Amino acid sequence: MIKPTRRITRGFGLLEIFLSSQRAKKARRLLLLKSAHSLLDIGCGFTPAFLLSVACPCKVGIDRHPWQGLDADMRHSLRLVRSDAGIGLPFGSSTFDRVTALAIVEHLVMTKAQSMTAEVYRVLRPGGVFVLTTPTRWSRPILETLARFYFVSPEEVGEHATYFSQESLLNMLTGAGFDRQRVRVGTFEAGLNLWAQAVK
Repeated sequence: MIKPTRRITRGFGLLEIFLSSQRAKKARRLLLLKSAHSLLDIGCGFTPAFLLSVACPCKVGIDRHPWQGLDADMRHSLRLVRSDAGIGLPFGSSTFDRVTALAIVEHLVMTKAQSMTAEVYRVLRPGGVFVLTTPTRWSRPILETLARFYFVSPEEVGEHATYFSQESLLNMLTGAGFDRQRVRVGTFEAGLNLWAQAVK
């Protein structure tokens, strides 16, 4: 098996760092971080690369897996919480200005994805922004083929439980409480991934 020099996810894929950077770039454009004081990144990953790449006074990452490769300076710049976002967010209501879930909801069955999105709505402050990314429904066979050859992580793709369309993503967000008029959805990476921006 190919051994990575740096890992973003628990598994290894030749394109993982590139794909992670593309998700981060899209999220930064949508987050409107200049007006934000606090940011929660759900499923921040084996290495919380996105949190480490953004400037925000209060940065919190949550993941159910342990982190590795973080030095003391990195740990001091953010707060990491080990918990399963699929069963709830251990934060008070209206705690965060911004919340991200980059390449996370596809790992949850639909009922848990819906519950997590409702939790995001709860922990967001009024006017707060939620940004998520997820593979499109039609990208599944492509991802599974790429995983066989370690272009993307077989461990991560093997855990995918739900693939979304723009309509199902909109329905999930509005079902959680977001106003349809304040939700935007689109595609990126040649249509392989969806993005959504929802304002509370």
